[in-house]
Amino acid sequence: KKYTEALNEEKFDFSINQSEIGRRSNREGHDRIMKIEKLRKCVNTIDKIYSEILERLDRSNNDVIDEIIQEIHDCNQLNMSLRHSTRKEIKVGLARMSSKIGLADHMKDMTNTRTPQSLHFSKVWETFVFMLINERRSRELIDEEQRDLVKLMFNTLTNPDSNKYVIASFRTFISTSIDYVYLCEKANWTMYIIIFIFKVNSMLLTMCNDELSKANSLHLKDLIDENILNAIDTLRTSSMIFKILSAAKNDAFCYSNEIFSITSYFCNKILMMRPDSVQEKFFGFFVNDSTSQNLFKQFNEYINMHIAKLSKGILMDFYSQQNYTDEMSKNCYIVDKNLEKQIVVLLKSLCSNDNTKMQNYMRFQYNNAKSYNMVNLMVDYCAEFLTHLNFPVAYDTFQATLDALFEFIQGPNDKNQEILIDHNFIDISNAILKLEYIEGKVEVVSNQSSYHQEKQSRRVTGRQTDPSFRQRSNSAKNKLDISNDEVAKPPTNFMISIAKYKCLQVLMQMLVGRRSDSYVYYLFRRVLEPKTFRINFAYQAYFIKEFHQGEYSKDLFFRYDQHIDEDTESPLIIEIGFQLYFLLMRMRENMINDMDEKYYKRLIRFMSRKQRAAAAVTKFILLALIDFFIDVYKLVARMCKVRSNHISTDKIHGMAKNDKIISGELKFYAENVSKIEIFKDGSPQFNFFPILPFCKFNSEYPKDLFLENVNRTNAKTKCDMLMRESQFLIIILKVSYWLQTGLTRVVGIIQRYLDLWKDMLSYLSAALNFIILVSYSDQHGPRNEEPQFFNMSTFSTEVLMMVLGIITSFFILVIFFNLLA
Repeated sequence: KKYTEALNEEKFDFSINQSEIGRRSNREGHDRIMKIEKLRKCVNTIDKIYSEILERLDRSNNDVIDEIIQEIHDCNQLNMSLRHSTRKEIKVGLARMSSKIGLADHMKDMTNTRTPQSLHFSKVWETFVFMLINERRSRELIDEEQRDLVKLMFNTLTNPDSNKYVIASFRTFISTSIDYVYLCEKANWTMYIIIFIFKVNSMLLTMCNDELSKANSLHLKDLIDENILNAIDTLRTSSMIFKILSAAKNDAFCYSNEIFSITSYFCNKILMMRPDSVQEKFFGFFVNDSTSQNLFKQFNEYINMHIAKLSKGILMDFYSQQNYTDEMSKNCYIVDKNLEKQIVVLLKSLCSNDNTKMQNYMRFQYNNAKSYNMVNLMVDYCAEFLTHLNFPVAYDTFQATLDALFEFIQGPNDKNQEILIDHNFIDISNAILKLEYIEGKVEVVSNQSSYHQEKQSRRVTGRQTDPSFRQRSNSAKNKLDISNDEVAKPPTNFMISIAKYKCLQVLMQMLVGRRSDSYVYYLFRRVLEPKTFRINFAYQAYFIKEFHQGEYSKDLFFRYDQHIDEDTESPLIIEIGFQLYFLLMRMRENMINDMDEKYYKRLIRFMSRKQRAAAAVTKFILLALIDFFIDVYKLVARMCKVRSNHISTDKIHGMAKNDKIISGELKFYAENVSKIEIFKDGSPQFNFFPILPFCKFNSEYPKDLFLENVNRTNAKTKCDMLMRESQFLIIILKVSYWLQTGLTRVVGIIQRYLDLWKDMLSYLSAALNFIILVSYSDQHGPRNEEPQFFNMSTFSTEVLMMVLGIITSFFILVIFFNLLA
């Protein structure tokens, strides 16, 4: 109490020594130095008192220990425990905890001797930390302390001129905390230290990632990467991660779900920064450490437990109970209650970048006594989510599951692809693609029972023709229960678009590396109906027209990385249309030898075989001009009118039946799609990708950064990363097919009718030649005198010059747009 006011008045600064007093000439600076010296003495006094308390605990009997415990308990009951605590005092406590000869060594001696005093001492600290965590004011102070610590660590790591002693002190603090956790027995309060450590590191990594996105130099990027990862390796955080993740239920390191969730969250953060090196560490741990079996066992138990809850229709009770906020608000350290999502994201991150070793290990753990098929588990998990898509809270984990399946089969990994095929992922995808964009409840399929009957019949009839595919065993998971949707809010239409896009990504990856006569294409045609394609194409056309004014620009791309929570926003993800077109292109190759009349009559006949639109047909000029002025009128009306966008299901189904709309959509995708071919393992692989409205790099720096970041492992990753990186590095230079913004919309309309202007110019030139011939008149002079241009009448000359000016203007426009095209 004696120094509480002084601690609150001045900042704690150990960087000023006694020699600075002589250099401070003014009175104010001298007074400040003296106050800091007084604070320094205060800290030394606190340390001495603290050491005396520890010595008394060693020498005292059980009665004194019980008195101390009772006193802390009484303070807790009266809510008086931290009434005088301040942020500065907590900082002093953290500094004391990080000292090398402090609490850790004391606990080490006590844990080795196993004396009764050590047990009582553990109770004291358990009670104290529990009291600290459950007081709202203390939690706010700790959160503030975490943010300050992260800022200081980040500034010292990114500043080359920073004090090395300060960096070392931060590392010592976290390292000693880890030692302290290792030395303690299993106790509830130790989990808060672990969470504090991981949360500080996670916040630090998040800050570094944000800074990297703004960085303008490769030097800063390398500096941040090197310092952060070296700090993590130096602090032996990775070994602690493996200890916690692989802990058995009866092990001292087996803590609650919050510990498992925050550890998985931290692993995902590290994998985002440097995936290759961290993946190698994890793979070495899986292969060389027998305790890694516990990790896969826990993954399997957590996911199966959630699948059981989903099958009983208690998703809302599990995720968002009414008392969830009040109950869990006591613990301010929880990052994400959704533990299953963290597990799924961790599995996805471990297999990213086409890591074949990890992909195979997720399917079969060859060095463990019992193996768990994570690929099979993810398919079952995805299937159980189908009837719970009425709940917005389900979409995050559902989308993460689709991402994990995509990483499992990328490469391609044939064995993992077969698991998806055998476990009816094509049927699951069909249900996802049938999701309708409506206001209110989302309907997965019109009839749940018919869906399962069709799925069962396909399994019996369709799969028996090819014995190479294994039959899926009949299990209770084949039945999907209807969830309780009376209390559910409908998901946003944007969530539905993201689910469709990720589903199409997995479907496309299932076809990579397969021959055009593969039986898998036959399954695709049997399950995915042409009506599903037409409806989704109609949705894409409707969204672009109603929400984006028919514009094709860079703003339409990469929207799946954004967070849109309102139905008033555009649900368009233009990549859905491109993925549907890519899928049709691959399926069309399969129908060369096996013509499917249903697909041909309803879809394939609209597609050009050379991946480009059909040649323009010369129209009657008068009708074309009428269409042009109608488009101009629509453009002006659109600019002047603000309308509310409402998705009408009946209108979408009407558009899907219109062959002109579907053919126009396919023509657009044909004009904006290209194909790449690479050879991997001696076999060619074809991949399609959209042609973005980009042209060139801003400078040499983004070009170098682009070449460094694009992974060329296979065609799929190359194309995807090419598109992702280009949005930040390349400028727009071209107006393509549709229009952009402002006055360029009018220019875009002129470009759309470029063939019309060419035809008009040809007819106009013929008319001008006729006018020139008629304008020549015979003079009364000699017959051998040739007619001259200036002999024409004044009116004819003015008309001719006006027409020549119009021709010249149109000629310049034609040349300009040809150069742009």
